[in-house]
Amino acid sequence: MKKLKILFTIITFFISSDKIFASKGFEFESGQQFHRTKANSPVFLQFSDKVLVENYGFNIERPGFEIRLLNTRKKVGYISTLYKPEEKMIEISWVFINEDQRRHGYASHALLTVQGIFKKYQQFYPNAKRFYLTCGDDNTGMQSTAANAGFEITNDYFNPGFMVDFIKAIPQ
Repeated sequence: MKKLKILFTIITFFISSDKIFASKGFEFESGQQFHRTKANSPVFLQFSDKVLVENYGFNIERPGFEIRLLNTRKKVGYISTLYKPEEKMIEISWVFINEDQRRHGYASHALLTVQGIFKKYQQFYPNAKRFYLTCGDDNTGMQSTAANAGFEITNDYFNPGFMVDFIKAIPQ
């Protein structure tokens, strides 16, 4: 059954890839850093035009942010992001923390930071009205992180039956 799920995901990815890669770019410079100083966050985000995302054995380059520790600058994960003006959303996907760095709240801090970035730079993304996030139905840690960050489960978008979709309005 797991192999069937993976195959379905791969097929869905390639069918929708024209939509994925038609998404607009970001107004950030590669290497630009973002911090949540008021929150005393242990991580900062560093923008990259090409975050290497590992997805079911495929390596995909997408725009996004490297998640780095503030005190050592060590990369501990990434968040892939896409601006989809025709769908009026910023897609936050592939929130990933290295296995040896999990359970420290890094994903929570990174998710809040990325939301703050797009709120602050909203003038560059005037059509974006909401964030969209998706994760596996077996990824209860990310589901909890999304809910704690104010995301709500939605059934408004197509995805394979083993994914959970979340949305959150971007404060205007």
